[in-house]
Amino acid sequence: MRRSQPFVDWMKAIGLILIVFGHVAHASTVWIAPPIYIKQFGVAFFVFATGFTLAREVRPAWQVVYQRLFEVCLFGILCALAISALGAATGTGLQRSNYLPFVLGVNITIDAFPANPTTWYIGTYIHLLLLWALLLRRIAITPRLVAGVFVAEIAVRAVLLSTAGPFVAYMALSNWASVLLLGMLYGTRHVGQPWPRLRFTAALTVFVAVWALAMRVASPVPTFPLMSFDMTAASSAMLVSIGVSTLYLTVTWLSYAALNGMAASRVVQLVARNSVIVFIVHMPLYYATAPWVNAITTAYWGRVAVRLLICLVGLTFVSEGVHRLVAVPRLRDRLAAIVIQLAARRAAPRRRMREA
Repeated sequence: MRRSQPFVDWMKAIGLILIVFGHVAHASTVWIAPPIYIKQFGVAFFVFATGFTLAREVRPAWQVVYQRLFEVCLFGILCALAISALGAATGTGLQRSNYLPFVLGVNITIDAFPANPTTWYIGTYIHLLLLWALLLRRIAITPRLVAGVFVAEIAVRAVLLSTAGPFVAYMALSNWASVLLLGMLYGTRHVGQPWPRLRFTAALTVFVAVWALAMRVASPVPTFPLMSFDMTAASSAMLVSIGVSTLYLTVTWLSYAALNGMAASRVVQLVARNSVIVFIVHMPLYYATAPWVNAITTAYWGRVAVRLLICLVGLTFVSEGVHRLVAVPRLRDRLAAIVIQLAARRAAPRRRMREA
């Protein structure tokens, strides 16, 4: 793979902060970007960064998919097992839905999130990597293709909202397709020198502000995981779908443009490299510490501050400690070597028989 770009870490770090903040301060953010919630920008940033880095991959597809999924699946399954063990001990249930994302993302067929809600993305991430390995890496990503997928995803999302349900429409890869391809597009034609970042930052601020004011007039209904409008179901689904794609693509592109050329930051790198564990664990930690946090203070922003300290700052340092204790890349590569060696041993007799 070509050398990494600092803006990728910036997008991952900002994306993670948006996700965690969107969960711990949900009530204060509903008005910002209807018909979506700001935490969904965080997911869009991750999808864009994934598309960008996939477009620059030169390794064999199987190696890319394996290495990218190893850490996600390792800590995701360990977290699911811990939740099941705790549920068995306390009698609250095994929370089997937490395992669905690891079964080739079958969770996206069910109109609900897993018990650990953020892990829905693992199933979508698996689909994303498989789509790249089987198709996208073989074709040229052009602006015309991105535009065509943008239009198609609006139609597909609207149909899924009306038929399969809002969770299916949200988790399906079609909900993120244009952002993925936009990332791949810039991955192949990225210009490293700084862009006029202040102009793009100002444009981003103005766009979000104007959008928020317009949505106050439209008065969306804060349904979940996507908002809706007080009109016929079909009209609402189409209007929501147009808004979702427009927000994802515009805010993600403006953010990329504003962050392009940003210098590397140790704090940003720290948050970015620990994003997997924080992403997977922060919601179970949020639930587990809720009684304690609620007992500390009744002030809304006081609770938000404590939860950010626990679920973002504290968990980031815990993750850093885990990675220092567990050499994940070494474990990953050792397991791959064992599998390859076993496969070679099995293939050897058949090879000798053919040669004979």
